[in-house]
Amino acid sequence: MLRDVVSALASQIGASVQAISFLLSLFIGYPLGFLHRAFIHGKHENIHHLYFTLTGIAVYYFNFGLHFIHPLINIIVIYVLLRVAGGSKISVAFAFIFNSLYLMYGYLQIDQEGYAITWSTPHCVLTLRLTALVIDYYDGKKSQDKLSKDQKENYISDIPSLLAMCGHSFFIGGMLAGPQFGMRKYLAFTEENSVP
Repeated sequence: MLRDVVSALASQIGASVQAISFLLSLFIGYPLGFLHRAFIHGKHENIHHLYFTLTGIAVYYFNFGLHFIHPLINIIVIYVLLRVAGGSKISVAFAFIFNSLYLMYGYLQIDQEGYAITWSTPHCVLTLRLTALVIDYYDGKKSQDKLSKDQKENYISDIPSLLAMCGHSFFIGGMLAGPQFGMRKYLAFTEENSVP
């Protein structure tokens, strides 16, 4: 039924269904933010992560169907990478290469289909986010006096949970079109809104 409404709206405006769906998804962030503030604020940080994961996946599914598997694959691979080799130069190189190649795979699909808004559109933001996460953890293993001002503001000392990584990646306020923000800022936001 919702898809029919979007199709009718798209034909009235003269835009594609993908473009209207994407635009509506950007606007849905406002009521989802109000719901978060009304019902999740003050709860344990894992409740925040779960809320952002579920709402983000729902919006992703609305736009791209079962293609939400692509960000989940990337998140799990990077989580395992952090657990196995996190904090090493190899982890940074692997994260950059893996995330970039996966994004390129998405772009090659677009090239075959012609221009369209597909799962690769938000995947660009995810590529930046997950690569930055690995770099921030790498920076967290360095001596503080060797870090730049920006690195000191963004480094993380501990590997985040898989649920926190999902919440950060599917956070509706930046999942579809950005902005890119680091895990440290996301964790500060979810912990600040939690009751100790």
